[in-house]
Amino acid sequence: MTPIGSQIIALLAQHQIKYQQQSHSAASTCEQSAEQRQLPMALGGKSLLFRSRYTANSFHQGDFAMIVVPADQQVDSQKVRRFLGCQKLRFASSAELMAIAGVEKGALPPFGSGLIDVPMYLDEALKSNQTIAFNCGVTTESIIMAMSDYLSLVPAVWGQFCRDE
Repeated sequence: MTPIGSQIIALLAQHQIKYQQQSHSAASTCEQSAEQRQLPMALGGKSLLFRSRYTANSFHQGDFAMIVVPADQQVDSQKVRRFLGCQKLRFASSAELMAIAGVEKGALPPFGSGLIDVPMYLDEALKSNQTIAFNCGVTTESIIMAMSDYLSLVPAVWGQFCRDE
């Protein structure tokens, strides 16, 4: 397990939160992860790390931001850009993902703000889920837990980031 995965397990134990940990074959896409977990894809939390260029008037003043959306949804980068108030926005590179979070693509857990020094923003569509599942720092380990417990651990800043259907 990666350092961030170990930190998540320790955080869950510290707060006496019940969770299920699953070891499975490598799953770097949302579809693969849902299949390995044998859960609906909508219960997955898809964590995306963005690199941003901001202005002095921007809501978001960092170089990076984590956006978490339901795994069955696509992120609308224009909505993210408008929400953050940044001039430019792109997905973080594999090297940036490794440098900031110590994980490879597909393994980023939805724990910015507290465990890595990146502001995190949650899509409002997640509010309707009772459960959240996510890769825990590697593509072969998943955590499944109650959404209410997850929200008790992370500072939730809500926005609308999913593409309109």
